[in-house]
Parts: sequence; C-alpha cells; structure tokens
Amino acid sequence: MKRLIDFLATKLLSHKTWIIGIIIFLVSTSISFYATSEETYWLWADYPLVAVIFVLLVFLMAAVYLRIEAILHQQELEKVRRISSDPMQQLSFREQEVVKLILNQKNNQEIADELHVELSTIKTHINRIYKELGVKNRKELLQLLN
Repeated sequence: MKRLIDFLATKLLSHKTWIIGIIIFLVSTSISFYATSEETYWLWADYPLVAVIFVLLVFLMAAVYLRIEAILHQQELEKVRRISSDPMQQLSFREQEVVKLILNQKNNQEIADELHVELSTIKTHINRIYKELGVKNRKELLQLLN
C-alpha cells in the first residue's frame, strides 16, 4: 500500500488542489441523500458497497495528499539546508562576483564600472541575488554572508 501511495504522490505532485476537490466530491457523494415529497433517502441505500468504496477512496486520496505534503516539505528542507550550508553555491559565477564587490562596500555604479557592464545589468543581478538568497536588501545580504 505504501508503494502505491508513493507512486500516486509522485505522479500527482503538481495536482494537489485537484486531490482536495476529489476528496470533497467523494465524501459528499458517499453521504448524498435525495428526497421525495414524503421521505428522504440515502442515495446508496440499495448499494451500500458503493459508499464504502467511495470512503476507501477518500482515505487513499487523503494518504496521497499527506504524502505529497511530506515530499514538498522535504524538498523545502533540502533547499534550506543547501542555502544555509553555503549560500554562494546557488549563485551564478557573475552573481558571485557581484556579491564579492558588494561585500567590499562597492556601490552599484562602481560594480558596473569594474565589471564593464551597464548599471541596469548590475541591478538585475542584485535583484536575482536577493531573490535566490531570500534577502530584501544589502544589509540582510551582509548579515547572511558574514
């Protein structure tokens, strides 16, 4: 059963919201009622096995959903570990050059002049560096790398 859940979780990893929808549909279908003018009936009164199968599918889909959450959590932890071990490793060579110049207290124009590129290119590099390292400004970057 675990292998089935792992297999389904890896195949449905990008369809997490669909799984929630399927679970809601199966639960609501398994407990559906219909009414006549005099009485209310459980939809599956004549076929209770169908309702049982729906409930079992709910449990299977819930297990798949939880496995997907575990996989996503593990991926996030690996990303955090990679960042915390050496944040510079995830940057390109050019971005690493820019970071080294920032650490040397150079401003954007000085970095652009030293690397022989446009100021807008440096701003793009810096924005990507901030995004990759999860910082918002130079102060946070310096705190992360020192």
